[in-house]
Amino acid sequence: MKQAGKTVDLLVADLKPFPGNYRRHPSRQVEQLAASLKRHGQYRGIVVQQGTNYIIAGHGVVEAARSLGVKTITAQVIDVGIDEARQLLVDDNELSRLAEDDPALLAALLEGLRDTDFPALAYDDGEIGAMLAALAEPRLDLVEQGTLAERFGVPPFSVLDARQGYWQERKRSWLALGMQSELGRGGGAVSYQDPQLQERQAQYRAVAAGPQVRSGQTGTSPAGTSTWVSASE
Repeated sequence: MKQAGKTVDLLVADLKPFPGNYRRHPSRQVEQLAASLKRHGQYRGIVVQQGTNYIIAGHGVVEAARSLGVKTITAQVIDVGIDEARQLLVDDNELSRLAEDDPALLAALLEGLRDTDFPALAYDDGEIGAMLAALAEPRLDLVEQGTLAERFGVPPFSVLDARQGYWQERKRSWLALGMQSELGRGGGAVSYQDPQLQERQAQYRAVAAGPQVRSGQTGTSPAGTSTWVSASE
């Protein structure tokens, strides 16, 4: 792999923020970076454009070093033009955002570090506790969905799969009654809905909407073809 630039020690006072740098570092982050520098030292170099001393990557680390009164800092100095430097600035910031965390693994790692000599600096005890509590809570949406499928014999209508056997059987029943949905409802055709399916839809909507709606009014729609549950009361 190509090695970009050379590693040198530079005076912190000589380093300049990159023109147009859009990322800001709040005081809490700078304090955490400073705590890391005090604990571990600088274990990774910043990136600087040769000839200008513009910081391409590591603005927060430089701010933290300044807050500690550090005089020199290790940098990777690269010889690139202004457009390439801009591109590196953006991609160094943004490519890291594309990663995805596994919350359970992160929480386990943080919990495991809590009572060691090296607790994580990025999270305080309150944040770790909140993370663990959130992971311990049951996923009510998934539990409720499974309960509805068991109670009504079919999955919730939002995930209806018309290829499943129970719906194919229902279609055969409709055809036996002379219903042909592919002909549409134009030309004065009469709309019909199976009362059993109609009742299941009304029950599902009431359960899915919660106690407030279930305690509301029920009736028939203006067309008189379906049961409805009022959520406005």
